[in-house]
Amino acid sequence: MKVLFTSEQIEKRVREIAAEISEKYKGEKLTLVGVLRGGAPFLVDLMREIDPDIDLEIDFLSVGSYGSAHESSGVVTIHKDLTSDVSGRHVILVDDICDSGRTAQSLKKMLGGLGCAGVEVAVVLSKPERRVVDVHLDYVGFLVSDVFVVGYGMDDDGRYRNLSDICVTNIK
Repeated sequence: MKVLFTSEQIEKRVREIAAEISEKYKGEKLTLVGVLRGGAPFLVDLMREIDPDIDLEIDFLSVGSYGSAHESSGVVTIHKDLTSDVSGRHVILVDDICDSGRTAQSLKKMLGGLGCAGVEVAVVLSKPERRVVDVHLDYVGFLVSDVFVVGYGMDDDGRYRNLSDICVTNIK
């Protein structure tokens, strides 16, 4: 495996994104909705850096479109829904990676139908050349080419989520 982004680079970028969010949502009610499992490390790091004066809540969704494959099936299935009421709150969907865009597009539409004040998307990695649907990403950690990555929550069939760096594998 080759390190693509070090834990220090990730930490710095998370702080920058959190500063943008903190500035934009001063005095607002904000809910971060993490996409399990890959988005959990990013959500945790992000929430710790957001201004403590912001009325911040967190919740999680569990969705699937990959199974144990390396390619998305194209069908987004919700395995665990929200447990909190997001109506009237600003929501930021927090995920590890935006590849095809299907998951982000589907969840953004679903969350928008719950009466939120607005829905934005934050991802650690974006692979624009892999996009098959047009979805706007509001906060992007890093752009990557079409490589298979693991670490910082991203996995290869459940393995390597615990790496603190983001690494490229020889799997595609």
